[in-house]
Amino acid sequence: MRPARRQGAERGLTRPAIPMRSTRPAAIDDTGGAFAARLEAHRDRTFRRLPSRRVTSEQSALGFIDETGFCAAFTPGLGVPCLREAIEGRREPKLPEHIQHDRAIIMTWNLKDTLPPRDALAFTALASRPEPDRIAVVADRIAALVRLRALPRRERRIAVLMPDYPGAPGRTGYAVGLDVPASVLALLSDLHD
Repeated sequence: MRPARRQGAERGLTRPAIPMRSTRPAAIDDTGGAFAARLEAHRDRTFRRLPSRRVTSEQSALGFIDETGFCAAFTPGLGVPCLREAIEGRREPKLPEHIQHDRAIIMTWNLKDTLPPRDALAFTALASRPEPDRIAVVADRIAALVRLRALPRRERRIAVLMPDYPGAPGRTGYAVGLDVPASVLALLSDLHD
C-alpha cells in the first residue's frame, strides 16, 4: 500500500502541490473595461448595429444571416445577432409605441416571410391549407348556434362541461389557476337571473 501524499504545506512548499493555471486568457482580466468595450465594438460591427452596416434588403439580410450563422428575429439585447437590430443599424432599439408603423419591425416581418426557403434557414413561412373535415366541423357548429339562437329561451337546453381526470381521483373540475366550481356556480346564478 502506498503512503498518503503529504500536502504542500507539510512538505514546506508555499505554493500548491498541483500547479494551477487559469483557463481565462489574460485579455479577459479587464479591470478597466477595455476588453468589454472591444467586445461590444466587435458585436456592433458583426451584428450590423452600425448605420453604415445595417440591413437594407433581402440580399443584405441573407448576407447578415450567412455572416453570423444565426439570428433572433425581433429580440435584441440577448448578446446574439438580431435581425431587427441589424435593420435599425443600432444597438437595442426601443420598441415604439405603435409597432405597426415601425420600419424595422415591418421589414423584419416581411423578410421572415419572403426570404427564400432553404435548409440553412430555421424559419420559413408556412402556407395554410384548408382542411375540409375541419371546415365541416366549424360549419356544423355555426349552424347549430344559429338554430339555438332562433329557439325561444324556454326551449333551450344548456349543458355545463367540467374537466375530469379519470386516472386522478379528486381532480374533477380542476384547472390550473381557475376555480371551476365557483365559475359554474356564478354561471348558474347569472342564468337564473
